[in-house]
Amino acid sequence: QRTDVMRLLPLVLFACAAYGAPTYRALITGFLTFKNYTVNPSQAVAEALDGKCMDAEVPDFGRFTICYESWILPVDRTGSTTVQNYLLENGTRWDLIMHMGLANSSQGLRLETIAANILAENDTDGNTFILKGGPNLFPITADLSYMSLAEMLSTLKINCDESWSRDAGTYYCNETLYRTLSVIRGKRMKPASRKRGLLPAMFVHLPNEADTTVDRDVELVHKIGAALVAPSMLDV
Repeated sequence: QRTDVMRLLPLVLFACAAYGAPTYRALITGFLTFKNYTVNPSQAVAEALDGKCMDAEVPDFGRFTICYESWILPVDRTGSTTVQNYLLENGTRWDLIMHMGLANSSQGLRLETIAANILAENDTDGNTFILKGGPNLFPITADLSYMSLAEMLSTLKINCDESWSRDAGTYYCNETLYRTLSVIRGKRMKPASRKRGLLPAMFVHLPNEADTTVDRDVELVHKIGAALVAPSMLDV
């Protein structure tokens, strides 16, 4: 079923372009459940978005369409290196990469703005760094100029706290983001559809499932995606 959806995606993109609506592609990743957590909202949201093309509108940019491709990652070293390895071997076919997860200590919505060079679990040599000799911190490559979290939550009637976070933790959420950013920055990767700026990438910690629903989270992630894609639409 997933293969059939992905075969149809190029036809959808062509149809949107033919009617004059700019169309962009986004990779969304969610994690499987882990430790004592029996539900991971990032998995449910990623699965709900997979293969969907959704209209968006951002002030100053007008209407456009985002088509989503979703990957579900295990919460381990294999999961943290999946996107990194794909980018190294194939480059990008996306205009946005948004990693998602559930933090065991987070309350509400958190947008991570920095990733630290810290392995989630030490390797067999006792190394504690994701990238030996690499920067201690990598800032995200997404332009946040058009992001209004409070407005998004209010519009969708999601009752939870929101915050910009400088600490993605020391587990696989942080490691996954750091690895993705290291490739984008190291290779100076551009969005697939544009020649301007770096490929936007960031990490979103979703609200606990008790505070919202999958449908509302899907709309929330789409609004965040639209705000991140919009600035790269500018030609220079």
